[in-house]
Amino acid sequence: MAHALEVLQPVVALHRRGWSPRAILAAVFLVGSVVATALSGGNPVELVLAAIPAVPAAILAITAARRFDVSRSNALDMLLRNPKRIVWFYADDIQGAVRRCVYLQLSDGSTLPLPNIPHQDVPAVMRALQQHLPHAVVGYSDTRRQRYGTNPRMVAVNVSNPGLPMLPV
Repeated sequence: MAHALEVLQPVVALHRRGWSPRAILAAVFLVGSVVATALSGGNPVELVLAAIPAVPAAILAITAARRFDVSRSNALDMLLRNPKRIVWFYADDIQGAVRRCVYLQLSDGSTLPLPNIPHQDVPAVMRALQQHLPHAVVGYSDTRRQRYGTNPRMVAVNVSNPGLPMLPV
């Protein structure tokens, strides 16, 4: 697994980068609660009212921590623990987008997204995935989408010669 983490470093880095909006909101609530408590002057009613923002702050902080915890990423967990289930992956192609998404398509027909990837990081993430998932088909096409919709395991089959894997388009 150490080798997989090394190869997938660009993907792992996505889950450790920056503050989420929830974490920022939690910090604002918490600071507001502390300031209001300090200004309450010891009045019990004002203390209770000042503590109210601390409850959503705690909830937001916990959910933000879970959301950006690498060990809780379904996509990363699949990449590390069961990569053979990933049969196809591709990046969305939205012109001018600042952030993009890479989709991992699984053999059971489900999809795991790797969202909010900075545009400039997509090539490194795709290279890491290609290295870690040599069995998976890379790149989007309407034909692949159709085959995947019919039978997810067929996305990698070459129709003219079913014994050969399909080359990435």
